[in-house]
Amino acid sequence: GTIKAGAMKEDAIPASKQMSFEFKSGVTDLSKDQILQLNTSIMPSLTKDTTLRIEIRSFAAVVNGDESGARRVALSRALAMRQYFVDKGITPVRMDLRALGNETDQTPQDRVDLQIK
Repeated sequence: GTIKAGAMKEDAIPASKQMSFEFKSGVTDLSKDQILQLNTSIMPSLTKDTTLRIEIRSFAAVVNGDESGARRVALSRALAMRQYFVDKGITPVRMDLRALGNETDQTPQDRVDLQIK
């Protein structure tokens, strides 16, 4: 069969793709660069396919032995990411939030992982 032109946009994120967004220690707000990356790489797919869901997994390094502080920072990051999507018209029912604090063996610990599924 014939392939329609533009059927596969190269900058759109494929389904079941994961992206990671690194944060500076203690920072919970999205940077301009992170917002630009979300706008170009994730939003086109979420807007085009309303059945796609997004999982937001947020992590934060423990500072001065304060594990509950790490969880709070991770939660703030997850909520900031969720608010970005809500502001863009993505309904909260399409999102799963997991604020995991320092429960990761990957680096950097200060990050938010997004999984599109």
